[in-house]
Amino acid sequence: MVIVGDSLIRDGRSQLTGALADVGYRPVFICKGGMGLQWGQDQLDTLRSLKLAPRCLVFNLGINDLKGTTEQGLMDAVPLEQVGERLRSLLLSAAGIENVLVVDIAADAARAPSTLASISAAPGEYRAIVEDVGVGTIVPWATKAERSNSIFGLDGVHDSTAGAKARAQVIAQMAQDFRTEWT
Repeated sequence: MVIVGDSLIRDGRSQLTGALADVGYRPVFICKGGMGLQWGQDQLDTLRSLKLAPRCLVFNLGINDLKGTTEQGLMDAVPLEQVGERLRSLLLSAAGIENVLVVDIAADAARAPSTLASISAAPGEYRAIVEDVGVGTIVPWATKAERSNSIFGLDGVHDSTAGAKARAQVIAQMAQDFRTEWT
């Protein structure tokens, strides 16, 4: 299993490693803070060029596309429609990989930057694109996140300690479902 993600994955790496070990995985992480969907596609292209396409691939990207990055003063934020186009391109690049998990995005709009004003529509956009492209399975992070006030940290974007644990659990549950299909 390869997990490609941004700071949300980097910061929750130990929780993810533990939760995935509990269901039989030893994940390889490719993560870097502030990265978006195009960066994820570059990572996938590199894996393919090295003939290292995994049997199970997890993407946890897109929040930085919609929010923008701190280095760019959030000026590189793109509309949800463009995030969707980037996700579509990434999923098309992942075609042929046996199991692809796509973690949908969420944030606490009351505390997050104003560039995330459309965040509530993002999970629906992710689901529609996954269904349309026919590649991947949604990890319903947004559904989990909306059920708890303690999921997000002070910035409304990054996970709290409880949030990192919850994200790891929801990813591990979906990964366990794939593992069950293989046996």
